[in-house]
Amino acid sequence: MRVHLMVTCTIPEDGIDVNRIEAQIMATLRETGQALWTKTLAQLEGHAQRRYPGSSKGLTTRMLITHVGTIRLTRQRRLDADGTSFCPLDRLLGLQPGGSEATRAVRRRAVELACDYPYQQAAWLLGRELGEGIGKSSLHRWVQQEGQRLLAHVAADWQALQQAAAPPRPGAAPAAVVLEADATSLASQDPRHPGRLWAKLGLAYTGKELYSKAHAKVAKYRLLNKLLCGGVTTWDTFGQQFFTMTEQQLHVSQIPKQLFLADGEEAIESLRQLHFPASHFQLDWWHLTRNIRVAMRQNDRLTHVLLRRLYDGQGATIPALLRQKLKTLTDEQQEITQLLTYVSRHQASLYTVHTLKETFPDPALLNVGSGAIEKNVEVIISRRFKKQGMCWTQAGADHLLKLRILKRDAKAWDEFWNT
Repeated sequence: MRVHLMVTCTIPEDGIDVNRIEAQIMATLRETGQALWTKTLAQLEGHAQRRYPGSSKGLTTRMLITHVGTIRLTRQRRLDADGTSFCPLDRLLGLQPGGSEATRAVRRRAVELACDYPYQQAAWLLGRELGEGIGKSSLHRWVQQEGQRLLAHVAADWQALQQAAAPPRPGAAPAAVVLEADATSLASQDPRHPGRLWAKLGLAYTGKELYSKAHAKVAKYRLLNKLLCGGVTTWDTFGQQFFTMTEQQLHVSQIPKQLFLADGEEAIESLRQLHFPASHFQLDWWHLTRNIRVAMRQNDRLTHVLLRRLYDGQGATIPALLRQKLKTLTDEQQEITQLLTYVSRHQASLYTVHTLKETFPDPALLNVGSGAIEKNVEVIISRRFKKQGMCWTQAGADHLLKLRILKRDAKAWDEFWNT
């Protein structure tokens, strides 16, 4: 099918410059695009009526949001053999029943903006690009619909992995991998989850590459084969999703050397034991250091002693010092007791990386601090989900977080929108 249209662009001759020319051309392109849409749909309407016969029920209209503006569709409504009302043009174009819809390109751009900006700001930016107003409720609806579609893909990947119906992607498994996991709270407006929601993030990488200058004061590294998995869901579901991703992309179950770095949270430890049983657990010193400072309050001298013991490889002596401190306290017993329990429970995981130095393929991966996961939590979650006044439903946050992570992988993002 061919659609012919004559285009005329009038350029004013007075005060001519490139900016006025560009503005006039863009306006002409918008008008031309709308005219092409209208003429194309008119031709397709006749084709649709021949393909999908039925008794006529008159005309009806709907709106289609495109990159050249909103197109008003007036098309025939019919009844099929079982009495169901339908529009032949909608069936031909693959449009769902309803009053308005956006093209895939518009929805993609809307979701991209919503991944990076608050809904109100994203709607304003999209409206500026399209040349007309777009409500933030439309963006929210599109994000939830695409998030549900992405979540269905994730669930299908998990089921296929359980049934061995879909083998992992081709390629040999790496020699080593570092796995990290953490969570941060979000303000909730979900009646099923009053108070706070917990956004989880998992990180996997197989190497490091120095990208800062040789004389830089602080060395900066780029993580190799970096994978991110996020969710605002239960730890069980998140664990399944984290394992599915690492198994498909890295063959994690076949990697001989695995280091799992976390803060010792019981839910994360259960996740590790269930889905990554071959991994070696290293307690994150950043969280341990923070807990020591919080428990010691203003006691700088004892804080220094405890941290010195930790960094000198004498972490095994910390519980004894804490027990001795407890004998002299009256007001701070709860904080010290909690710290003592925390350190005692993870005593065997304080220096896991030291025991792996001789056998781990890449010693540069043996970290005791969770800087990588903490930074990604800040960039991926906090910058979008924890701005002042923001509150979320569980499904709304989960869908947007998954889309935001997927968007960081250009190839995977294109594949998602092309399926």
